[in-house]
Amino acid sequence: MRKVVILLLIVFIVLGGESSGHEELDTKKESVWIEEKKYIKEPGEIIDKLHRLGIDRVYLNVADLHDKYLLKNNPELYNKFIKLANKTNIEVEAWVLKRKENNLIHETKKVLDLNNQFDGIHLEVEPHILEKVYDNEKELLKQLSFNLKEVSKTIEEHDTKLSLNVKLLPCYLEYNVEDIINLVDEVSLMNKKESSKEFINKGKEYLQFFDNYNTKVNIGTEFQPNKKGTVYDFDNSQLKKRLIRADKKFSEFNNYSGMSYHTLEYFYDWVDKNSNIETDKKKLILSPNTSEGILNNSTIEIDTPPVIKDGRTYIPVRGVFDQFGVNITWNNDSKKVILLDENTKVELKIGSELSIVNDQKVTMDSSPQILDGRTLIPLRFALENLGFQVDWHPQKEIIKIIETN
Repeated sequence: MRKVVILLLIVFIVLGGESSGHEELDTKKESVWIEEKKYIKEPGEIIDKLHRLGIDRVYLNVADLHDKYLLKNNPELYNKFIKLANKTNIEVEAWVLKRKENNLIHETKKVLDLNNQFDGIHLEVEPHILEKVYDNEKELLKQLSFNLKEVSKTIEEHDTKLSLNVKLLPCYLEYNVEDIINLVDEVSLMNKKESSKEFINKGKEYLQFFDNYNTKVNIGTEFQPNKKGTVYDFDNSQLKKRLIRADKKFSEFNNYSGMSYHTLEYFYDWVDKNSNIETDKKKLILSPNTSEGILNNSTIEIDTPPVIKDGRTYIPVRGVFDQFGVNITWNNDSKKVILLDENTKVELKIGSELSIVNDQKVTMDSSPQILDGRTLIPLRFALENLGFQVDWHPQKEIIKIIETN
């Protein structure tokens, strides 16, 4: 039985006022909503660009905005997109965007019956639709809780996982939402705050709220022009500064699961408008105990695979760091390895938990090792001190190393 994952999307409009077994690695994802069907007619080109932009998950619209590309009329189009995306380890969830009154259970069954290739179902119902269906917030929450329970049963019967996306207004949190939160594993928040400081503070506030329920949180950013809280008019430097600062602050919470961008059409417009943005940052994908890896879209071989020892992941010095232009120096007499890039120098010694980062002493929770004649060092410590993002995806057992500079 595949794990059931229910995703609840709550849009916080400004009105004026799970362990992976690898404790050292993140499971953060960068996600994007794909609404227009035109983006999946040529899946190879779009997936390549998503991959170069560091996207790990897409919510792919299957609603009837354009009958020509409706899922039930052209399932092979979606299957081709999913197959190519999965080859680059991009997850694809069916985004059922409904703007008319409908039954949540019926819509879930419709997608499941038509196609079981998706990594999940991302069901979204506009808040004003729910308000039309139910007389008041309390009744809405009661009915929503009932629907979520029934939808969860439906998903389990189809032996798949579910991402359920439902928009609620902030005022609903004044009521008892525990029954709903207890049904979900992940919450995606569209953060509509305009200033970076407010954006970070609001994100931290809701991370704390859902942390009380051990619920993962994915923070959404609006790219559509003329929308509240949009970053469309930010230049590359402004946006990079905001997202890096926010990611650092949000990562202080164990339930933070990454960033989402709404939607691909406007995200692409922003990328094109900011022509100086780097869309070719390197991404290396590795698996423990496997010498084959993927660097961007090319398969590479490393002579020593990553290994897991005592709950820690170790990475070979040669074959990994040099892929990103890091200079490597080995001193056999002192048993020291030095990693050097443009901004950072990291010195490590075999068997010692003491390291030196830019002349500052830093203590690690594990020490470099020599295994089968090869030098391996703690993955997270070395890479993050050199400015890389390191993600662990437990279901697929893959490690992603992504340039952030």
